[in-house]
Amino acid sequence: MEEAEIAVQNILRNLSKQEIRTTDQIRERNYITVNDIYEDFLCYPKNIANKEAALKIIDNYELIDKADILKGHNILYFKTRHFFDIKPVDGVATSIQKSGRLNIKVAGKYLHTDAKYYFKKLTEDDKLKISLIEAVFDS
Repeated sequence: MEEAEIAVQNILRNLSKQEIRTTDQIRERNYITVNDIYEDFLCYPKNIANKEAALKIIDNYELIDKADILKGHNILYFKTRHFFDIKPVDGVATSIQKSGRLNIKVAGKYLHTDAKYYFKKLTEDDKLKISLIEAVFDS
């Protein structure tokens, strides 16, 4: 057996249940979530354009539970305070407060958020695992 095959088998063997997903599954979950975020606010013209832009941006992210966010994760959430102009905000997670709010560094500023949904940017490692899973299940 080649070294590459052994490496692939080790990666597949060590995948957790949470890591077994496909690109289509991630996209579908993201699409449903973004629709949920904007659903009640599409009567505002800015949100129609914002939703389309968000669907493109979110393609490199996956929905994640707040409890699974670790320091250093690249996180995206939707700022809904201005419901007439909902936009995605991306930054780096720094910590979770005792109150449950997420501390995130955005463009040099530290923000505290308690958003309904969070998305984690897919790392190269995540993309590799997803590709391996898709290759194994397609064959």
